[in-house]
Amino acid sequence: MKNEQRIAELLPKAKAGDVEAQVELASIYCDDGQEEPDYKEAAKWYRKAANRGNATAQAMLAKFYFSGLAGVKSDSGALKWARLATLQGNADGQYLLGKMYYVGIGVDQDYAVAEKMLLRAAAQGHVKAMLDLSSLYEKHLCGEWDDYEAMYWLRRAAEAGVAEAQYHLGWNHQTGYLVDKNPSEAVKWLTKAAEQGDEDAMDKLAKMYYDGIDVERDYDVTLKWYRTAAEAGNAGAQFLLGTMYRNGEGVPKDLAEAEKWYRLAMEKDPYIKHELEKLYKDEPEATDEIWKLDEYEAKYFKDAQAGDAQAMFLLGDSLNVRSHTSREDSVVMKWFTMSAEHGYVKAQLRIARMYLDGYSVARDYQKAAKWFEKAAESGNAEGQNSLGDLYFYGEDFEQDYEMAAKWYRKAAEQGDELGMCKLGYLYLHGLGVEKDGAKGVSLYSKAANAGYPAIKQRLGDIYLRGEGVERDVPKAIGYYLEVAESRNPSPWLSLANIYYYGDGVEQDYKTAAKWYRKLADRRYIDGLYMLGVMYYHGQGVIQNYHTAFYWFDQGYYHWSDEKSQFALGMMYFDGKGVEQDYEEAFEYINGAARADHVEAQYQTALMYAAGLGTKANKEKAYFWFSIAADNEFEDAIAKKDEIAKELSPEQIDKIDVRVEWWKKKHYKPQPRRLWTEDQLEYITDFTPDFP
Repeated sequence: MKNEQRIAELLPKAKAGDVEAQVELASIYCDDGQEEPDYKEAAKWYRKAANRGNATAQAMLAKFYFSGLAGVKSDSGALKWARLATLQGNADGQYLLGKMYYVGIGVDQDYAVAEKMLLRAAAQGHVKAMLDLSSLYEKHLCGEWDDYEAMYWLRRAAEAGVAEAQYHLGWNHQTGYLVDKNPSEAVKWLTKAAEQGDEDAMDKLAKMYYDGIDVERDYDVTLKWYRTAAEAGNAGAQFLLGTMYRNGEGVPKDLAEAEKWYRLAMEKDPYIKHELEKLYKDEPEATDEIWKLDEYEAKYFKDAQAGDAQAMFLLGDSLNVRSHTSREDSVVMKWFTMSAEHGYVKAQLRIARMYLDGYSVARDYQKAAKWFEKAAESGNAEGQNSLGDLYFYGEDFEQDYEMAAKWYRKAAEQGDELGMCKLGYLYLHGLGVEKDGAKGVSLYSKAANAGYPAIKQRLGDIYLRGEGVERDVPKAIGYYLEVAESRNPSPWLSLANIYYYGDGVEQDYKTAAKWYRKLADRRYIDGLYMLGVMYYHGQGVIQNYHTAFYWFDQGYYHWSDEKSQFALGMMYFDGKGVEQDYEEAFEYINGAARADHVEAQYQTALMYAAGLGTKANKEKAYFWFSIAADNEFEDAIAKKDEIAKELSPEQIDKIDVRVEWWKKKHYKPQPRRLWTEDQLEYITDFTPDFP
């Protein structure tokens, strides 16, 4: 055993009651560097020192009980010694106690206590506490500025050299999850983690450089990290490294080397056996030997070799389903391209879609346009509409409404309903053509009469909004009813809102309730929420708070709808339909506030300020008044200034930083409107005016 001489020196002192000798002796016995650590002997000496009040020994004894290292697992023992160590300010004790409250081991789960203990340990530089704090905040278990605190402690742990934290920090920068997306920072932190042996970081880096995601494609870097992870025994990396050798990607093609890595990976993942079995069957390059062709594919292959364009397409289409590697994808693309060049329209459209979507090829709008145009010039309506869409939207493509109109017109002239609608839209708005509402409506009507009944919903919208034509609500209702009677739910909300607000017709709550009920029966959120509003106020139905609560609850349960969530909170707050419960009210209202419901943000601030349903907290009240004020809730502005007088400039500065962080990660709520911009009174996101 190592350190035998030191043990011999320490034993007499430890037996004589020397606490420091007991702790050092225990640490030697549980040293992981020994061939066989003696945890039982270590626990014996830690207990002696712990009984004499040594905080380090108390924390270690708690760890032994928590993990069962010395053969005895006891949550109550872990809790006892962790508390004693914590009372002396020991970081390890604070961390373990915080973890127990976080997970709910040996105690009732309590995130507030967990946060308190972990913060104390983290403040002393305890890196595991920093990681657990980051996790606690990331899950939004503590407070309003959780994302800010999650990143703060994650960065602290990463800067302290913790590989796991470096990986997660890099991942956040790569995905833009808790921070703004930053590829250079992502590579920096992922590299630091990978250099410490973090296999997840190696895998992430390798994939980034393999796919060219946010970085320039570099097979050398990909190989470096796949090889490092593969040599460390990572099955996924072994498989992918083998695949690179199999396909000759970044390395000379070497099937023997591919087989070597596949066999190593197969020890942990038996499924790879299938890839190994077909490794040599994929040679030589000929299509009929890359895949084992079925009866139909063999026929397509024979006909394709004879120059049959349709057979070329059908072969590519069939093989595409089974294509898993870039080499197989390239062969599939070869058959599609040959078919397209022979003038087969389906192949031209397929290739165009592949370039448009970036499927199996790099996204390229110019190439997509080239193939759409070939299909369009042959008279294909889908190609004409798709080419028109490229010109209309101008996404990484030159926007040109006149060219869009040209191709939509060609489709429309063939009697294509979609082309008629798209051209009709251009006439309604004067895009690429002279504005002509009558012509636009005529085109929509032709599409509807040609067997495209869903367009009647669109015609209803046009007349309701006065979009390019004189506004005519009764005519809009007529179109909506035609579609509604066919059990199409699309117009139900429009009809419900027209009657609820009395828009162009006499206000009729009963009819509105009828259509909202239809939506609610299908579990559409607008129906669920608005039925709750109507039962709350007794609009078109007999007022019933219990029923209102039911519909709000359905909206929140099925959709996590923040409007319904806020309404439930206010019903608990006022004790309407349920027993008054400020704590329950705060849970719902604060949840809606975090989902960017402005009035909930203001109400949350009021509850923090008054200590209703939660502990009074002026800082959090100021935070939520600031968020609500920024979202243009007028009452919040004065309240924010009022409560600021009770805070120090340092407190305000600290909260303002967190407000800016929140604003970066949350968008201002924009009510979803069914109507034109100048009709602001018709806002779907109606909130009941709670007394």
